[in-house]
Amino acid sequence: MASPHVNPSRLSGRIAWLPLAAALLLEPVIAGSNAATEAKSPPKASAAVKGDPAVGKVLFEQRCSICHGMNGGGGRGPNLRQAELWHASNPAGIAAVIKYGIPPDMPDGWYFSDVDLANLSVYVFSLGQIPQAPLTGDAARGQVVFEQSGCLGCHMLGGRGHGYGPDLTNIGATRGAESLRQTLIDPKSSLPPEFLLVEVVTAAGQTIQGIRRNEDTMTIQIQDPTGAHHSLVKSRLRSLKRLRGATPMPPFGEMLSKQQLDDLVTYLALQRRRR
Repeated sequence: MASPHVNPSRLSGRIAWLPLAAALLLEPVIAGSNAATEAKSPPKASAAVKGDPAVGKVLFEQRCSICHGMNGGGGRGPNLRQAELWHASNPAGIAAVIKYGIPPDMPDGWYFSDVDLANLSVYVFSLGQIPQAPLTGDAARGQVVFEQSGCLGCHMLGGRGHGYGPDLTNIGATRGAESLRQTLIDPKSSLPPEFLLVEVVTAAGQTIQGIRRNEDTMTIQIQDPTGAHHSLVKSRLRSLKRLRGATPMPPFGEMLSKQQLDDLVTYLALQRRRR
């Protein structure tokens, strides 16, 4: 869960695109069980505090939704609306994860009080107790839609495809079905803040369009759709356009039927790494 005061050094070199992770972004931060993490007990003082999920919900929306989504369904951070989480199985374990973080993706919650931890942990735990809406599509048909729609041209899944966009091998753990559907229908709606599509013209007249992977005052690093990386000195470029709000991912809601979309969502929602 992100702090509003993040150390800038932690963000250096980590500009990356997560269009389905929107940051369709990353490995599960809280989802599942991990004995090493659970071995870390939350502060003794917080164990004596009875959490209030209603208060925790407000705090979650203020501090945690930027990564996990307003309803906990996932985004840059994992989907928390699951009965089993990867790094904690009860409120005490969740409180420990929030307090200590999971480097490098999830910062520690040093700014949360014991009361905050108790309220947040019971609310996050309650998300996993909410019955999930059934998946209405057919996963086998969804795989066909996925492959015929050219998704492997940008994404990796199970060791196949290309790494222009994020790896979708574990997307079912990081995104809920609702979040997946929204991103497929309107990819621009779930772009992470650091994502930026750029177009440059080099001194030699070559036009390169791709995803900005890193940038400093002197240089910019771009990955083009073929997967090639370009490190360019900005002062030597003829032009540099920052295409804010643009994404190479098409709006599949305009390309697929409702049934095809249901099938594709179901297929993606079932993609999870084995523990």
